[in-house]
Amino acid sequence: TIGTLGKDTVFTANEIAGAADTLARAGVGVDDQVGGALKTVSDIAAATGEDMNTSAGVVADAMAIFGLSGDQVADVADLTVQAVNSSKIGLGEYAAGFRNLAPMMAGFASDSEEAITLLDDTGQVISFFTAQGLKGADAGLSFSRMIQNLATPSTEAYAEAIDAAGISLFDAEGNFLGAEHAINEVTDAFAGLTDQQILEKMDQLGIGAEALDVLQIAAKNGDQYGEFVKMMEEGNTAAEASAILMGGLGGAMESLSGSMEEVMRQVGNTLLAPLEGVVRAITSVVNAFLSLPPSVMQAV
Repeated sequence: TIGTLGKDTVFTANEIAGAADTLARAGVGVDDQVGGALKTVSDIAAATGEDMNTSAGVVADAMAIFGLSGDQVADVADLTVQAVNSSKIGLGEYAAGFRNLAPMMAGFASDSEEAITLLDDTGQVISFFTAQGLKGADAGLSFSRMIQNLATPSTEAYAEAIDAAGISLFDAEGNFLGAEHAINEVTDAFAGLTDQQILEKMDQLGIGAEALDVLQIAAKNGDQYGEFVKMMEEGNTAAEASAILMGGLGGAMESLSGSMEEVMRQVGNTLLAPLEGVVRAITSVVNAFLSLPPSVMQAV
């Protein structure tokens, strides 16, 4: 798999081997790596322009926190690429927000299907609130605190105040209704309030100060969340974005470089001398072409 990815992607076999080691140290087994995790890492890295190790960390976090197997992680790649591209943040900042929010969101999942849905919710929340100006880590922490305070009020008085405000995060069976529902509930309860009134209402509901960043944005722009998520989901998948990058001459050259490295890895030094001659001959032809007048180049 390392050799195949080194040949078929913009990354070298050494970079892919490093990502495999990162996944392994995070507890991702060989079967899961071969089953999709390594390909997911390369798609994320290619589509976002980040390095393989940072991308491997994102995949490892998602797999560990949401309990995903190798054949489920393609969704991680799509979500990550769409989230990063929609909010224009870097992968490292996205990862910081993800780590702050994902453990709480994963706690609401009762099966693997719900885990994937809540994984999507997590990425969408980070992307939306960073697009509104928050740092990734702050967006994850603030949203997490808001949900925790509303879901598990510390006193009966706070529980009654939350109920009176019309905020409900769960259905009759106690299932979490999702991030978009939660944001809509909070937007309805806080819309139109001044910053001072928001603080007063937070105090009434027992919502801590760490949730203020998200609450202020939800009060003013929470009604934009659904449209933002729709736009985000219409973005290129990781595989599509990676394929675009691999297209054209630049991608072809990167693929050739990867293929040459894989050849050398497999045959060692045996064919290096003949291959060196071929490469030098090609280089001479290219240099000769570049020395031609522009009019002659166009004719050729």
